[in-house]
Parts: sequence; C-alpha cells; structure tokens
Amino acid sequence: MKKDGFITQKVLHTIHAAMPETTNRRVLVALSGGADSMCLLTALIRLGYQVEAAHCNFHLRGIHSDCDAEFVQHQCARFNTPLHLTDFDTQAEAKQQGESIEMAARRLRYAWFEEVMHNTDIQVLCVAHHLNDNVETALLNLIRGTGIRGLIGMSVRNKHIVRPMLTLTRQEVESFLKEQAIEFVTDHTNTDTRFRRNKIRHEVLPMLRSLNPSVDQAIADTMQHLSGTACLAEYAVNHLRNILCKDVDKGIDIDKTTLLSLPFPTEGRQALLHELLAPYQFSPVLSDIFAGFSKEPGSIFESRDYIATHTAKGLSIRMKPKHCPPLALPFNDTVLLPNGTLLQTQCLARTELPEIPRSADTACLDADKVKETLHCRSIQEGDRFRPFGMRGSKLVSDYLTDRKRSRIEKMATCVVCDGSQIVWLIGERPDDRYAITSNTRNILLIKAKKAESTE
Repeated sequence: MKKDGFITQKVLHTIHAAMPETTNRRVLVALSGGADSMCLLTALIRLGYQVEAAHCNFHLRGIHSDCDAEFVQHQCARFNTPLHLTDFDTQAEAKQQGESIEMAARRLRYAWFEEVMHNTDIQVLCVAHHLNDNVETALLNLIRGTGIRGLIGMSVRNKHIVRPMLTLTRQEVESFLKEQAIEFVTDHTNTDTRFRRNKIRHEVLPMLRSLNPSVDQAIADTMQHLSGTACLAEYAVNHLRNILCKDVDKGIDIDKTTLLSLPFPTEGRQALLHELLAPYQFSPVLSDIFAGFSKEPGSIFESRDYIATHTAKGLSIRMKPKHCPPLALPFNDTVLLPNGTLLQTQCLARTELPEIPRSADTACLDADKVKETLHCRSIQEGDRFRPFGMRGSKLVSDYLTDRKRSRIEKMATCVVCDGSQIVWLIGERPDDRYAITSNTRNILLIKAKKAESTE
C-alpha cells in the first residue's frame, strides 16, 4: 500500500468511528466489486476486522456479471478473505413476483445475506452506501411522495446492518481508491438514465449543483436536521398515541373527539393521524379517512391487511380475517381454520345424546341428511340458507346485517357446506333442512372453538 494521505486517514477514521463494538470484530461485507464496496472491504481489512465477503451474481448483464464475480474471487484471494458466492435468475424472480428488477434484486440479496450471517454466526453486515447515495435516496423518496422518514434517507445503523461510509462523499471514496491503487469494476448500467436513480445522479443533481456547488452536502445536512426533528416528532406522537388510542386485538380504536380537539391546525391533526395509521398501510386514502370524521359513521376503508371503520366514537382499525378456502370436514375429525378456529365433528346415535346442545358454537344436525363430504369455507356473495326456526331462505349477508354484525365480523364468518348447500352458519344458526326431527337416528355434532395460541 502507498503511504496514507489525508483522504485515506479520513476514510479509515470515518469507517472505524461508525463501526459497532464486536467481541470478535467479525463482519460480513456486501461486495459487488465496484468502487464503493472495494473501498469498504480494503478499509475494514486495514483496520484489523475479520472480514468475510458476500457477492451476488444477478445475471442481469450477461458476461459482465460473470466477470464481476471472477474479479471479486480474485480480490478476495489476494486479501486472503473468505468469500460467499451465490447467483439468481433475477428477471424470472421479478416476473414471478410482479415487481421491478431493482426490488427483486434487493429482496433476494438481503435475504441471502441473512442466511449467510446465520450460517457463519456473523453479527454485523456492512454495506457501502455513501453520502451521495443517501442524497439520491432522499430525492427518490421525495419524487415518489414521502413523509419525514423518507426524507431522512438511510441511517448509519439499522439493527445489524451498518453503513460506515454514509458520511463520506463519492469523491472521497474515489480519492481513497486512487491513493491506495485499489482496483475495482465499473457497472456500465449505472450510466443508464432509464433508471430513476441514474437519472437523478447524472441529470438532476448536476443541474442542482449549477445552482449550488455544495448541494449534496446541503441536502445531507438537511437530512441530518430532519433526523433530529423526527426524534422529537416520534416522542410527541408516542405521547399522543397513549392519549388517543386504545389497543385491541389485532388493531386499535382512535378517539375522534380527543383528536379533533387538539390545539393543532387541520394539517397537524392529519399529520398525527398519518403517524398513527402508518403501521396499517392506509396512506393512499388518508385524506378520505380524515374527512370521514366530520361525516356520519359507517364509512369503510381497506388496505392490504386492515379495515378502517368510522364509528360514533372514532375510528376502528382491525386486521382483515384470513380467507378460508374450502376445507374438507370429515365426520369424527378436527380441522383448524385459517382464522384460528377449531372445528370438531362427532357422529352419535340419537340415543347417545339425551339433551340437544343450544349454544351458538355448536351445531346439532341430522347426520343422515348429509349427502356429501362436508367442507368449510368463508362466506361468499350470494350465499343463502334457511335459518333454523325461520320460514324461507335468507341471504347470509342480510341475516348478519340483521344481527348487527360488523364488516369485520362478516368477513370472519365461515359456513359448513354439504356440496353447495349451507349446513351451518358457524357461530350463528344451522340450516333448518338439516334439523333434528323425531325420525332422526344419527346425530352430527359440530363444535367450534378458538385454538390455543402457540405464540
């Protein structure tokens, strides 16, 4: 190595200062072979860390991807650094999952890094993002639309992931490589401005630098200020959450009266609601949910996993019940439904059951009227049955509405069917056509109960 210059000393000091304390100083480096990761690998070795490297071949650039893998192998052999290699059919994975190439590659590599760390018992993963990467990330988030967290960008530490170069500029990284005569590979797709990050790097930021040559550092400083502001905001939100929210099973209830009486402008209350609902994925309809506070109760909003319902007292958030596909329910058997309900069936002679159970969680049916193997499923639009003790049939949805069941309760309701015929609306009533009569010889008992939690 050449004699250390000022840049080399700064790079080594910055990386060392950012590294967490480790008992054995073992770290895993995500190594692409590019300038940034080669800088990080070399610096950590210089600092005395026990480094292992991990390289993913995504097979996105033909022979160039294979050449990068060969380069990484050569460099790790030169440094006597253990290397973990893997490859992915990234395009096929992205197509199968319906996501972008970039998202698929990110998901695949971080899942594999976790696997490598587990197998090697390494506790720290080092990645080579630097200041300019972070500025680009913040601008990308701003373009997509984001809150304060998105404008903060990446953090130096996120659990076991460490970015020790995050305060170094790209120019400082390149100067370090030049001072130390370190080889690296160049990914020519990094100049392809069809990708948003590249367009920001090669077109947007140069234009901004024409207005302010120090714009990268200015944005980075702003991100740092926002990080401090986010800490204050998080403290305030947690305090207000304790006042406004009541935790319930798989969700929360938000007190409308208290929320609307807070001494904030409308934008402040809406921002607070955004923070309260952040874990529940309602951002696209947040303004509509907030507007619903001034309307009659009953409006409903759905995210991927949750339902928000305006009630007289405020906003009720509940997790969507898991859908139950048709599941066979043989006689004298037990079946666990996706919603955690256990169904137990038992076939008895009429003489073995002197008293008919009357609880809502038990159905007592004429077993000989069952023509096919029973199955259980979630209710469907158009389902009809003949409630026990009632004349004529009724839509299941109308029956549940009459019983004042909420949308969540309706979504959680399942039925036991004999072919296409509903036998029992679980937790409610059996179908009258399967009722026990004086001619019944065999009885089918179906009991529903919540399975014991394994958590």
